[in-house]
Amino acid sequence: EKGSILQTLLHEWAKTQPASAMDWTATHDGLDGPAWTIFVGWAQTDASAAAAWLAENFSRPALQTAGFEGMLFSRLAAFVLEQLIGSRPAVAIAFAEKLPPGPARTQALAGLAGDHGHSDYRSDWTAEQRGNLATALAGIFSGPLGGEPFERHIARWAKRQTAEVNDWLEKQTDPALRFHAALGLLSVWDVEKQRGPMSYSVSQVKDTAARASEVLVKAGGLVSRSEAFQKIAQAWPAAEPNLAGWLAAQNAGTEVDEALAAAAVRALPYAPMPGRKADSAALEKAKATFSVAEKITDAGLREQVICGLHRRWQQDSPKQAAGFLDTSGWPAERVAWLKSTTPTPAP
Repeated sequence: EKGSILQTLLHEWAKTQPASAMDWTATHDGLDGPAWTIFVGWAQTDASAAAAWLAENFSRPALQTAGFEGMLFSRLAAFVLEQLIGSRPAVAIAFAEKLPPGPARTQALAGLAGDHGHSDYRSDWTAEQRGNLATALAGIFSGPLGGEPFERHIARWAKRQTAEVNDWLEKQTDPALRFHAALGLLSVWDVEKQRGPMSYSVSQVKDTAARASEVLVKAGGLVSRSEAFQKIAQAWPAAEPNLAGWLAAQNAGTEVDEALAAAAVRALPYAPMPGRKADSAALEKAKATFSVAEKITDAGLREQVICGLHRRWQQDSPKQAAGFLDTSGWPAERVAWLKSTTPTPAP
């Protein structure tokens, strides 16, 4: 009953003095529920003020320790950020940058980059605001998410404003920023150009190989060539089939092995839909997958990847995978080992 009375009093207090109510709540442990309720209501009516309060009070012990695994502060930051992104992007970016180094700041900035799949990404922002976000995201390269949020932002920004991205990049001199930007641009498969108020034309990017070569150049002095090839394999557009060919053409020996392994895994055919058999197209795709893996220079890694891929294929399409072994042309030792370690498919 006392708890209910306290919550009622805090709720009424917050209607007229939300900052004072939060000040009091944040000095008392065990009030994460009321703190969340007060802050959410405040952020929904005056997100800028709520954000300013949170940026100044992040060190309050109650905010750092309350809630599930001490995540109340992070939850509050994420909520107010969502309120700001659409209406006040400049305030949103400034707020995220004011947060202390750590998971909450990293997640807040990454949240500004959004998730994949929205073609109208930040279309209501100005070029300056999109550039400011890129600068902010470049500040978390050393964090646990590395360059991924920045690369995602660059890729989605370039999908509709390629010229704008290029203009911004011309002003940047930091080698790490330009390297991660090149990775982001590499991942772009098609670009959209506005034709009318609600219509866009789509054109496919045709210079993937040239973009990959640019990434390799910009990687110099930042990461090893092996790591650069792996990052290229990760960023290479899934719809572009020539990753393995480009990697093999680099004549880089074992430096491309890990990237070739990643390319082979990505090329493995999807499991057939329930109730449907694997078709000839899946068989051809599997053959192409193994052809990529055969290009791996290191014999031990090559065998590990090929056998692992076959076992995965066998799980998805057991009859097709088992039948392939006898006509694969693979070394007898490999075929025998795979037959001995995979179950016989049901008739």
